[in-house]
Amino acid sequence: MDLVTKYLVRIWPSDGEPPEMIQSEMCSPESVTQGQAGNDRAEIRAIRNWAQQHANVDGIRYSFEVCKDSMVAALSGGDSSRRVVEPIADGILEPQEQPQPH
Repeated sequence: MDLVTKYLVRIWPSDGEPPEMIQSEMCSPESVTQGQAGNDRAEIRAIRNWAQQHANVDGIRYSFEVCKDSMVAALSGGDSSRRVVEPIADGILEPQEQPQPH
């Protein structure tokens, strides 16, 4: 069965203020065999690639951040649950030279 995981993500120019986090979902083929970890790796790869593309186009460093966004049932019983936002990846990407077509 496919597993859908919710995330909060953002990318921004490294010399600027980070923007608000935006919601993202991932349901990768890897989640069928690897569960949550497969989605985590696929989401991190997607956000890194997105930030790298911006860095390459704009010619400046871009930062990225990925957090897992989940609801966890409270251990105290009852129907209460709490939101848990767990950082799972961040970094800074340098612009890369793009090969020029001949």
